Formats: sequence, structure tokens, C-alpha cells
Amino acid sequence: GVFDGKITGTVDYFLDKRDDIFMKRNHMPLTTGLADQTPMANVGKMKSQGWDGSITLSHRVGEVDLTLRGNFTYQKTEIIDKDEAANELWYKMQKGFQLDQSRGLIALGLFKDQDDIDSSPTQTFGGKTVLPGDIKYKDVNGDGKIDGDDEVPLGYREKPGLQYGAGLSARWKNFNLSVLFQGTGKCDFFVGGSGPHAFRYGRTGNILQVMVDGNRWIPREISGTADTENPNADWPRLTYDNNN
Repeated sequence: GVFDGKITGTVDYFLDKRDDIFMKRNHMPLTTGLADQTPMANVGKMKSQGWDGSITLSHRVGEVDLTLRGNFTYQKTEIIDKDEAANELWYKMQKGFQLDQSRGLIALGLFKDQDDIDSSPTQTFGGKTVLPGDIKYKDVNGDGKIDGDDEVPLGYREKPGLQYGAGLSARWKNFNLSVLFQGTGKCDFFVGGSGPHAFRYGRTGNILQVMVDGNRWIPREISGTADTENPNADWPRLTYDNNN
């Protein structure tokens, strides 16, 4: 505390290393006779570290007591070791990455035309014919096709790594007024289901307002101009039914 207690606060740094975590074994040699039993064992190792802090400012204006508070917590959990088979594609491992790490394909924009599709790696998912306006993904392992081996760790994990808040209170005699703001950050997750997927079940389907107001790829046959065939549009070509 400083200034006769008008400003008080605290900041903590924490580091937690755990080993012998009880978990399922995912890599059992066939010679053990237990490969299909997924036994449990103390084989996991993780490290959590971060910062935690809060601050309070108190001030009196006339007969009104004002108090401003703020707090934050930043935390990161990394998998040091886990029972998993070695993979030549290092980014497919969970070891060395955050717990519940988000993973997916890297988008390079949208296909410009059929020549762009023909000269790009083959898309092996979705079950639909790839057309101009569809998302073009990066061939991470360079094998000439886009599949599960091209999924990489993306951004943050699904659970927030940052939590913060701020509050203001004013007290005058027997009256008190308080306002609280709070939020989270450092998290990424995929939004799925029928809600955000336009025409997921055919001609009927929800259209998000951000899609209506935003910049999406539209073929010139519908829009009447080639300007809407933008390979850098925020939204790809819309299709009836679900398109994986």
C-alpha cells in the first residue's frame, strides 16, 4: 500500500509442476496384451504458470467515498509429457503444446478460379466438389493433399488463459452504487452446429447478421459483377446442406 493506503495492491507469480498424473495410456505395445484395454497409469507431466494481481484505489470527494478496483489472472498450462505414440509430424503431438489446444487447418484465402483449384493440393475432405469461392487450405506437410495431417495447433486453447475485471463503487451516507465489468481472453474455439451454419439443412437455415453485413464471395452470375468474386472475402461461397 502507498499514499496512506489510498492505493493498495498485490501481484503474485505462480509456477506449478506436476508429474505422475493419473491418466489413460494411449500407447501400449501389442506384446503386453493390454493394447485394447486402455489401462490407467501415472504417466502424465504438466506445467502451469502465470500471474495474478489486483489493485484498489480509494478516494474521498466531499461526502462521497469512491473506490476503484481491478484484477487479472493470466495462466498457461503446457503438457510436458503424455503417453502417446511418437509422430514424425511433431505438430500432431500433444506434448509440448497447451492443454486443450485448438487445432485446425490454415486458411490461405478462397479459390479464385478453376485454374487455382487445379494447381493447388487436392482437398480430400468434405465429400463435395471444390469450386471457386471455397476455402483454400495450406498443405503443411507438403504431400500434395489436404487431410488430417495438415491440422496444426492454432492460437490459444479453448479455456480462457486470461480473466480480468474492474469495478467502481460510490458511497454517500447510506446509499451505495456499484458497477462491475469483467471479461476473458486468450482463448479460441470453433463455433459449430446448425446455428451459425447457413443452409446446413438445405434451403432453410440461420443467417448470421455479421454474414449479411460482411463481405462474402458471390459468383458473378448472381451478383452481376466480378467484383464480388473476392478471394480475400471474409466469408466463402455459401452452399445448400452442410459442407465440411
